[in-house]
Amino acid sequence: MTERVSARMPDAVEAELLDLPGEVRVLSALVVACGTSGLAVRVPDVLLPVDRQGREDAYRLD
Repeated sequence: MTERVSARMPDAVEAELLDLPGEVRVLSALVVACGTSGLAVRVPDVLLPVDRQGREDAYRLD
């Protein structure tokens, strides 16, 4: 799994859909999950308002 997270200002449509006030940024989280063949099987792109989010990541270190 690969995850790319970046912060940016939302466009007008995103700001309206998320009911965001003025200068609130969003996090764009693009996650690519690959199967055993190495091909992508899921690629969700999630938009998160930064004023309403907390994150916790857990990884196995084998």
